[in-house]
Order: sequence, then structure tokens, then C-alpha cells
Amino acid sequence: MSKIDFSDSEREIMEFLWANNMQPVSLRHITHYFNDELNKNWKQQAIRVFLARLKEKGYLHIFVDTDTKKYVYLPTMTKKEYLHNMSKKILGSFFNNSIYDFISAFSGGEKLSEEDAEELKKFLNE
Repeated sequence: MSKIDFSDSEREIMEFLWANNMQPVSLRHITHYFNDELNKNWKQQAIRVFLARLKEKGYLHIFVDTDTKKYVYLPTMTKKEYLHNMSKKILGSFFNNSIYDFISAFSGGEKLSEEDAEELKKFLNE
């Protein structure tokens, strides 16, 4: 994984692919979703560029479906795995692997709200 984040369009595509429960998705299906359901009016060539970038970044497998002989696209990891990896990178890059520094930044240096503190306690006790 070479990058922490996606462009907005790449993120939208990844969200769509993750929503397909790690099942391979065709370019036709992707194009239909974004153009017919979300009214994006993206050309297939633009979508191919986004998909190629996601592959270059290590987020996507591209292979030929043996039945249809068409390219299909599959995330290299689940959304949960991506968020875990991204969180670890952010923690290391910006907070020197310090949970304390992360929580301090998250809270703006102020005391955690009672709700946030309770949620954190619940997590730590699990």
C-alpha cells in the first residue's frame, strides 16, 4: 500500500466495491451504478483510469473473468482492513505511535466528553 488515501472518485469506487462483499465487479456494473444510479455521467475511460490508479496503489486486483472473458475488479482488502492499515499509518506518521497523542489531538487537547470516555472505557475492557 503506497498511499494513505484516495481521491474522492477513487474513494467512491472503493466504497462501491466494498459494498459488493468482496465479489468481483465488472466495468459495466461499475459504470451502470455511477451513471444510472448516481447520475455521475462518467465515461468508461475515466472509470478505467480510476481503477488503474487503485491497482497501482495496491488496493485493487484486476483479472479476466473466465466465464465472460471480461475484466473484473476486486479490492485487495476489506474496508475494515483498509481502515485498520490507514489508522496505523496515521498513528505512526503523525502521532509517533502514541495513542495518548492521538486522543489528545482528537479531543482538541480538551478533556474527552463523558460519552467518548465511556466508549473508550468500554473498548478497553473488551
